Formats: sequence, C-alpha cells, structure tokens
Amino acid sequence: MNSENTTPRLFDIRVDHVGDVPVAVLSGDLDVATVPLLDRAAAPLFTPTTPGLVIDLAGVAFCGSAGLAWFMEARDRAMKLDFPLVLTGCRPMMLRLLELTGLLPLFDRRPDSADAVAGLLAAR
Repeated sequence: MNSENTTPRLFDIRVDHVGDVPVAVLSGDLDVATVPLLDRAAAPLFTPTTPGLVIDLAGVAFCGSAGLAWFMEARDRAMKLDFPLVLTGCRPMMLRLLELTGLLPLFDRRPDSADAVAGLLAAR
C-alpha cells in the first residue's frame, strides 16, 4: 500500500485562471511547514504580465505567523510588479488574525473569487 495515498494532505494549492487572471485556491493549514509549498507553487504567478492575483482563502483552516509573513511578502511582490493582489473567502478566523496584527487594511478583500475577478477585469 502506498503511504502517500493514506496520508492526509495538510495543505493544497490549486491555480485556476479566469481569462488571464490567476486565482490561487488554498486549503488546509498555512504554517512553517506548508508555506514553502505555497511559495513554490505561487512563484510563477508573480510576473510583469500578471494582471492581478486573487488568493481564495475559504479553505484555509489555520494561518500561523509564517503564513502571515508570506502574505506580506506576496503583497510586496505584487506591488513591485504593479498589479493588485486580492484576498477572497476570508473566514472570521483569518479576518480576526489580520485585524489583530494590523494587517487588515493593507489588503484588498472581496467576498468571493468571482467578485474579485470581475473587479480586476472592470478596472482595466
């Protein structure tokens, strides 16, 4: 029996595209063990031709300090490349965490990915 098939995944990222807008759908725990996976998977999304990036957090069950640090780094990368980064699907836990750390006002947030993509496409 292959142990990979029986081991639960603690984190997953799926990247969808709506037109040319990438939507990174995250699920599981964002912590020191999983952030490197996120960073590797998301790195190709940060290019000068990226029109904007939507990060769907509806499936995120936990976010530690490493996850928060990654979001700040992602925001900085997007700003340097001059494209918007939008967080969607923020659960109350995530909103509270961003609020307590003073990071909430630094991020554009939308209720869901469809709304975020529509906003990015309309802003062109």
